[in-house]
Amino acid sequence: MIKKYEKDDIDQVILIWKSAAIKAHSFLKIDFFEHEERLLREQYMNIAESWVFIDNNEIQGFISLFDCVIVGLFIHPLYQRQTIGRQLIDYIKKIKKDLKVEVFDKNKDAISFYEKNGFIFEKSTIHIETGEKLLILKHQSNENY
Repeated sequence: MIKKYEKDDIDQVILIWKSAAIKAHSFLKIDFFEHEERLLREQYMNIAESWVFIDNNEIQGFISLFDCVIVGLFIHPLYQRQTIGRQLIDYIKKIKKDLKVEVFDKNKDAISFYEKNGFIFEKSTIHIETGEKLLILKHQSNENY
């Protein structure tokens, strides 16, 4: 089941984010994650539009957006590759148009995931905080898609 994020979900969301982010971004320094965790808890989750995926009364993943930009899609490592990410993307595609997402160039699994879900390369840039290359991918809404 997918439902709108509520403030009471924060601890589970942080746990999912941390475990999935460290796994996916092993090329980043641990202090980056500590800083991001504080921002996630104190700022981002309060202003982002977010949804959680729940099964057996447990949050297993979440997606967050600022307008039409996906700023986070994280699935707990125990539940990855079980279609949860695709279900969250499909849900968002129904309510948002012209989605975009920034993905670290070194995160090949995420790039592959987004490409399989209809996203294409738009441009690249540099992530200011880490100096790592980012790819900006876009999904154009298409009624036949």
